[in-house]
Amino acid sequence: MGEQGLPENDRKFLAFGLRFEEQFLNQATSRTLEESHGGRLVALRGLPRTELARLSDAQIKRHLTEAPNA
Repeated sequence: MGEQGLPENDRKFLAFGLRFEEQFLNQATSRTLEESHGGRLVALRGLPRTELARLSDAQIKRHLTEAPNA
């Protein structure tokens, strides 16, 4: 089947898993709590907003809305 045969939301979750591993779990050097938190938030950005049920609209707006120049 391959990745291309998956529904779009499933591909987003697959991409999230890869980003989460790369940016949050794999830690080549020490980092601060704030740096770890930032990596986790970047990983969440690619998920559909409807799937972020445990975050409030205010949290999504504050932490997950990408900057215009990003």
